[in-house]
Amino acid sequence: MGSTNQFDYLKSFIGGNVVALGAGTPYLYSFYAPQLLSKCRIPVSASGKLSFSLTIGSSLMGILAGIVVDRSPKLSCLIGSICVFIAYLILNLCYKHEWSSTFPISLSLILIGYGSVSGFYASVKCANTNFPEHRGTAGAFPVSLYGLSGMVFSYLCSKLFGEDIEHVFIFLMATCGSMILVGYFSLDILTGREEDDASIKEWELQKSRETDANIVPLHDNSNDYIGSPVHSSSPENYSLSDNFQETSDFFGLEDRQLSNRPLLSPSSPRIKYDVEDESVIKSAADENNRAQKNMRSHILHSLKSSTFIGYYVILSLLQGIGLMYIYSVGFMIQAQVSSPPLDELPNNAERIQSLQVTLLSLLSFCGRLSSGPISDFLVKKFKAQRLWNIAIASLLVFVASNKMSNDFSNIEDHSLRASKLFKNISICSAIFGYSFGVLFGTFPSIVADRFGTHGYSTLWGILTTGGLFSVSVFTSILGGDFKANTVGDDENCKRGVLCYRHTFMITEYCAVFTLLFVLAIIGYTSYRRRIIVNSR
Repeated sequence: MGSTNQFDYLKSFIGGNVVALGAGTPYLYSFYAPQLLSKCRIPVSASGKLSFSLTIGSSLMGILAGIVVDRSPKLSCLIGSICVFIAYLILNLCYKHEWSSTFPISLSLILIGYGSVSGFYASVKCANTNFPEHRGTAGAFPVSLYGLSGMVFSYLCSKLFGEDIEHVFIFLMATCGSMILVGYFSLDILTGREEDDASIKEWELQKSRETDANIVPLHDNSNDYIGSPVHSSSPENYSLSDNFQETSDFFGLEDRQLSNRPLLSPSSPRIKYDVEDESVIKSAADENNRAQKNMRSHILHSLKSSTFIGYYVILSLLQGIGLMYIYSVGFMIQAQVSSPPLDELPNNAERIQSLQVTLLSLLSFCGRLSSGPISDFLVKKFKAQRLWNIAIASLLVFVASNKMSNDFSNIEDHSLRASKLFKNISICSAIFGYSFGVLFGTFPSIVADRFGTHGYSTLWGILTTGGLFSVSVFTSILGGDFKANTVGDDENCKRGVLCYRHTFMITEYCAVFTLLFVLAIIGYTSYRRRIIVNSR
């Protein structure tokens, strides 16, 4: 690799991290949401719908963001920058003029969600593609900074502007929009041509001597493609692979021959032609069309696989629980502060909210940063599966959900009780933050390992749409709990832990289900691997 190439890789890596840091402001929602709703005279019961708008932008419209990223990471960053700029401008106007309509706020939150993932997906795609040998570690940096963004900006906004939310929106509008725009000048896919050229030669060599029966899965979570060819002419291996195709369709064990095929582009180094040679130009165009068709076929093949469906269920449940907590923890703090007897104490709700945002962001950063190298270590050292990280995340969600039900009602000293309550919420924020970080620090590598990097952003965008439905369900349950425990004409629920206890009982059961489901996948995959090894 020449010095020019080294500079290009460094520029793309640093630029991607800057983009990811500027794109993580959806997690800042709980920092300004209570003040924004109060200023605009919007009831707390509408917070679920507003947070749902944020999820529409980051999850449902994440499909569109993924498609754009697969076409051009630069274009995706440009679009994301414009969306974020417009979104915070609208929020600033809503706050300044006290617009009581939820429509402009919902629109701005959708734009924030979409603009953020447009930049974030571009940074992750470039990291995973440009550093295939260290995919977990390289991808951990933008993923970690995306999670850290909420803490960084909440700290800056608290120090610089205090409770002046109007200037907070102006600051976010200029800063976040500019940081995402950095990707337009720095992000690029740098290894595609070399890998395509190498894969072309390998695939053409194999094509003449391999059949579908030769292709059997090897390592579900390695850097090698699942479905690498096994060279053998023995009848036993042929029958094994045929039987395997029928019985191991689930949990990352299907045939991935399609994704091993090269995706060509007119700029591939093996295509050399004179501009006036129309036949060669036509051939190049045909190859490009075949490349696009192969990508679409690969994406459709992946979507229909039971592996994808299993991943979709796991990610949607854990993502929904995490987002519900991140978006709603500010309202839980407000409920505790306004509930007797704690309402008689001089509690600073804004400072406690800021602490929760800081803990969520910091621990999410730690979870994302540590999960990448840990998953790489599991794969390379122990030949284990990255899904063990997801099992740990599920267990942590269960622990945090259980702790949220503690009300410390047996403590008669009100000051001590308040201290215990807020400390407990802070511990839960730390646990939820770390588990959420582990989830999103590991899953991108799982998807890239399983389905390849061609069409990766599209598949990842579709996977994250599960959070749209799950967070809607969980926030609706939480909103119902708040409403059911709100007395008379009170704007806020004033019954402490009772305002949200039922919701976290449900998330406990969901976490247990997810944990058992992940362990079943790990066990089944290990069992199938042993059968393959023992049959050789």
